[in-house]
Amino acid sequence: MATAVPLSAVRAAEGSKSDILSKPEHVDVLHMLNLLKFIIPMLSEKVNYKLLSQLSKLLDSHFSPLTRHIFDVLADLLKFTRAKLIVPEVEEIIASLVSYVSFHEKNPPDTIVSAMKLLICAMGKLHEVEPSRWIQMLPSVFVPLAGFLRHESEPARQAAVAMIQITSNLDETFLSATSDQLSDDRMKSTPQSSAIKEICTAIENNLDTSHGIPDEQTLTIVSHLFLKLGKFSSLFMKGILFNLSKHVVVVDEDIPSMKHLQDCIGSAVIAMGPDKILTLIPVSLHAEKLSCSNFWLIPILKKFVVGASLKYFIDHIVPLAKSILKSCSKFKKMHLGQDLHACASGLWELLPAFCRYPTDTSQSLKDLSTILIAALKEDSYTHEAIAMALQELVNANKEILRDSHASSHYTKKIASRNIKALASNSMSLLQPLTDVFLCSPPQKRAYLKEAISCLASITDSSKIKDLFISSLGRAHLMTEVIESEKPRSSSHETSEGRTSKNEQKESRRNLVVELASSFVTGADEDLTNTLFSYIKTSLEATDAIHRSDAFCCLRRIFEEHPWFYSSRFDELMALLLQLKSDRDIISLKSRLACLQFLLVHLLKSNSENSNEKAFLILNEIIFALKDSNKEAREAAYDTLLMVTNSLKGSVSANSDACLQQLFNMILGYLSGSSPYIMSGAISALSLFIYKDPDLIFSLPDVMPSISVLLQSKSVEVVKAALGFMKVLVSCLQAKELQKLLNDVVNGVLPWSSVSKNHFRAKVRLIMEIVIRKCGLDLVESVTAQKYWSFIRKIEEQRHSNVGAKGSRTSVAATQIADSSAKGLRKRKWERHADVEQNVSRFSTVQKEKRRKTLEGTTYRKDKQSKPFDNGKNKSSWSKNSHRMGRQSGGRRVSTTAKPTGLKDRKMGRVKDTKRQTSKRPALDTKSPKNRRFGKKWG
Repeated sequence: MATAVPLSAVRAAEGSKSDILSKPEHVDVLHMLNLLKFIIPMLSEKVNYKLLSQLSKLLDSHFSPLTRHIFDVLADLLKFTRAKLIVPEVEEIIASLVSYVSFHEKNPPDTIVSAMKLLICAMGKLHEVEPSRWIQMLPSVFVPLAGFLRHESEPARQAAVAMIQITSNLDETFLSATSDQLSDDRMKSTPQSSAIKEICTAIENNLDTSHGIPDEQTLTIVSHLFLKLGKFSSLFMKGILFNLSKHVVVVDEDIPSMKHLQDCIGSAVIAMGPDKILTLIPVSLHAEKLSCSNFWLIPILKKFVVGASLKYFIDHIVPLAKSILKSCSKFKKMHLGQDLHACASGLWELLPAFCRYPTDTSQSLKDLSTILIAALKEDSYTHEAIAMALQELVNANKEILRDSHASSHYTKKIASRNIKALASNSMSLLQPLTDVFLCSPPQKRAYLKEAISCLASITDSSKIKDLFISSLGRAHLMTEVIESEKPRSSSHETSEGRTSKNEQKESRRNLVVELASSFVTGADEDLTNTLFSYIKTSLEATDAIHRSDAFCCLRRIFEEHPWFYSSRFDELMALLLQLKSDRDIISLKSRLACLQFLLVHLLKSNSENSNEKAFLILNEIIFALKDSNKEAREAAYDTLLMVTNSLKGSVSANSDACLQQLFNMILGYLSGSSPYIMSGAISALSLFIYKDPDLIFSLPDVMPSISVLLQSKSVEVVKAALGFMKVLVSCLQAKELQKLLNDVVNGVLPWSSVSKNHFRAKVRLIMEIVIRKCGLDLVESVTAQKYWSFIRKIEEQRHSNVGAKGSRTSVAATQIADSSAKGLRKRKWERHADVEQNVSRFSTVQKEKRRKTLEGTTYRKDKQSKPFDNGKNKSSWSKNSHRMGRQSGGRRVSTTAKPTGLKDRKMGRVKDTKRQTSKRPALDTKSPKNRRFGKKWG
């Protein structure tokens, strides 16, 4: 070590490194330091402490040839030595490291990063033993690191990490002991407060000197400090908050860094609370500018407010919203009134955030309910915010009681007390909510229904039943259940009036059914039966296209109350099988979901005639599998999957037997007489194999049955069977596929010669997958010889395709070249087609010339007829041949002359007409012979 001290004091200048290391004693020092890194874990703590005290003397503020080696040895010493033993030396090491970091412009960047990592470790050791000393040294470490935030480099990024980790031990406990003095001016004299104030001042100075929005790493450090200081951040970080708020006001919201800035202010909202934030940055009505100041804060509050006080919302937010809304009527300019109304609406939208784990629910709920009831009756723009707030209140407390997500600030005891308070005030809120629901358009009813459902789940069912019956009376549907049981009398009302009344009645009925679905959760047996009675009446009295709400409500009853469908099974099954919902996909999904519950109950019960009833339900599902509507088929697939998942997830001992029973029932459809049903059953089996390929080995009858069905004469059955084979070979691994290779190959290859219905293409795809997984030799060994050429051709084309692909670049180049070649061929073909069209037109013109010449007329360009169209005027010559008997110049044109040859017509030649004229009488132009002559040569 005596030799290392002068060497550590040498500054490494350019060109001097080789001279320094040329001395043997210097090389020995480097070797010793390298050796220490390997033996430190095996040395005693006492020896490590001595090494640490010696190495601390070698640290210097400037870089030397030993710096990197010293840092490596120090890192191992701090790692393998207990904090209690090394604290006396740690303070000196921290001071030396801070000094080294401060000269970052003259020292190598990688050593600066190493020094920062050592500072993190050393400060952690100091905090373990002497927290008071740690808080005193914190500013001396933090402030130099804060200077790096102005740069963009690796040391700057490491400095941000170090600042966060060094201050991670900060919490409110350092200040809670003197919290009574925090409001006093003497607060600044305490060591803890002084250290924190110095840290915050360094960050604030950094923000003042920066131009524009601070970068992400600076904002991350500020957010970290907000959360660590908690409620005390309002005392130490006010200046930082004001600095950040200036950027929000000035900067455009669309820039990417705006999100980081808003999240940073959101951390301040979490730490200080909305009351302190709104005190420092108030949202208020600006009378002179006719606007709301600091309205940009509303979206941040909506996102980050947690654990606030409902009383603060009642006492401050609601009066402010009312005063702003009152000011809207004073302005004649429309846009000013709209802006102020948006401000008032934004303030009401803070209500769900204030209902997020509030601290005074049971104390302030009664006053809040009074305000909410008045707002529901008077201000329609508050409806959504109120509905969302009530959902937040109920669901948050129920979640605490159910899932044990309680914290020290929000315990199960508090949640239970809040639920009781909500239940005692629920009916006073449910009545106006129901009134608003019955008068609202469909787009508003969604969130109102959820709020009603939340409140109804914690309310006594007898009160909910009275509310539902009164709602029937307001919708003029009170006597519907009674009237539905009476025989229908004949009516003399006109069809138009009856249609109009029926539409109004169905609209009211659907509205009440939608309301009934919100009462299902938490309903007792009496209320559930009452709701079902009305739903059953609605299903029987409504057209199929208007049954979606009723089916959805019935599905919800099945989901919430399993006892219901088990006690009234026969009635429910008869109702669901009687009613169809083919035209409405929503109704079909809900109806199939209800049938799924009944099918699972049947399979688990093992009661008498359960198979017969189960087949009736399976018929509905399989018919839906063959529906022309894709959504209907997907609904049927989902239903089958829900059945199997329910049976697999069952805790009963016979769940495997129930699954086997379901599969056997579906296999029974394969022997049916209807190809429609058989193909639907094959589709169901394909779905099961797709989800669980190993199922094929637990159902030994499937492959023989599919092989037999591949020999069917029904196109529909064969198509479904080939689809099953495709799913099977795609999902199975190579080893499992080899076990079924014979059945697969010999089952599909007979259809390789049939191109109709794309059978050949499907077989080709199946065999290509089989060859790729099992190999050509193995496939040929189980294939009849007459199909060898077919499978070999598949293999050849597969290899040619693989070879043609090559790399991705070559594939792209090939595609581009192919597209270019196709485009070139297309253009050539178009040019060729144009030439042929022009030649055709020229030929028709020449034919017209020759015809007129034969008639003895003179061809004149101004009387030229339009060229014949290919394909449209095929009989032009035959039509003109009837006029060939006309006289021209006192002579008749002889029709016995031979027609012009093909070559002559193409070249535009015309034979001498003098030899073709005679004084003999013209032939009869109506002669069949002449007609054939004209058709043949025209």
